[in-house]
Amino acid sequence: MKLNFIIPVSNSDVTINEIIRNLARQKNQYFDISIIIDKPNDLFLEQIFAAKKLFKGSRFKLIFNSKRQSMNQTIAKVLEESKSLYTHIFTPGVDIENDWTETILKIIDSQSPDIIETRANYRGMIKYDEPIIKIETNKLIELKTNNKPIAYSSPILFNKVFKTRLLKSIYSNPLLKSNNKQYSVDIIYTAFLNTETYYLVDSIVTRDWNYNITNFNVLNFVKEWNYIKSIMPCETKTQNDLYQFIKFYHYQIFLAGNLGHISHWKMMIYGKKINTTSIENQLVNELNKMYSDFESLSNNMFLKSTIFYDFLDEQYINIDNWKYILDKII
Repeated sequence: MKLNFIIPVSNSDVTINEIIRNLARQKNQYFDISIIIDKPNDLFLEQIFAAKKLFKGSRFKLIFNSKRQSMNQTIAKVLEESKSLYTHIFTPGVDIENDWTETILKIIDSQSPDIIETRANYRGMIKYDEPIIKIETNKLIELKTNNKPIAYSSPILFNKVFKTRLLKSIYSNPLLKSNNKQYSVDIIYTAFLNTETYYLVDSIVTRDWNYNITNFNVLNFVKEWNYIKSIMPCETKTQNDLYQFIKFYHYQIFLAGNLGHISHWKMMIYGKKINTTSIENQLVNELNKMYSDFESLSNNMFLKSTIFYDFLDEQYINIDNWKYILDKII
C-alpha cells in the first residue's frame, strides 16, 4: 500500500468505532491501518476486533504499546516496519471526508511530493476554518526556490501527509520532544528542513475535534522550539527572519488566537471561563521574551508581507486582547 494511517490511541474518550468510521467510508480503500493503543479496556478490545473484520488481510495492524515504551518509541517501531511510501498520523478526533484518501492517492501518483497538506478546520473547544495564506494551491512546490510553505504552512500536524522516510528519521531521533500528535511543531519543521517538495491541496479538508486544553501546553512547545532552534540554520537575514516568523506565527497568532477564542466563546456560551490561566501566563512570558527583540520583528520580511504584521503590537501580549486575533484573520 502507498499510504498508512498510524493511529495512536492513549487515554482518549474517543471510541475505536468513532476513529474507524472515517476510514471505513473512504471511497478508495487502498491504504493500511496501524492502531497503537495503551491499556485497552474490554469495550476497546471488542470494537477493535469488530473493526478488523472491515479491513481484511494484512491491512489492519494492532499494536499494544508496552509500559516500558513511550508512544513516540512505538510509532518509531511501526514506521521502521512500514512498507508504505506515505504516512498520516491519524489522531483521535480527526475527521476526514469520503474522498480524502482518493484525493491524496491521486496526488501521490501524479506528483510524489515529500509533504502533502490539506485545508484545516478546527472544531470542539474552538470553531473556525483556517484560511490559506500566501501559498499556491494544487501545485508541486520546490522548497529550494520557494520557502513560502515553510513560513505559512499551518503549525499543526493533523492536516499533513508525509513520505514515510521523513517520519522514520524524525521519530528515530531520541531528541524528539513532542508528545502532541495534533499540534506538534518540532515534527513539522524538522520535516520541512529535510524536504524538497511540497503540495497544498485545497479540495479536501482535515477537521480536528479537540476538547483537550493540554494540547496547548506552552511549556511543551518551549521545549519543541528550543529543539527547532538547534537544528534550523539562521546565518543569513532570510534564514533568521524565517525562524523568527514561524515562531511569532505559532505563539502570537495560533496559540494566543486559539486561547483567546476558547476563553471568550466558552464565557459567551456557558457563562463561565474555562481554566486556561496557567497556560495563558506561560504564553505571556514567552511573548514578552519575543517582543524584547521588537526592532528585529518589525523588520521581518515575512511578517511585513502578511496581515499578521497588524498583530505586532505589545497590546497583544495582553490576554484580554487575544479574543480579537482570529476574528481579524478569518
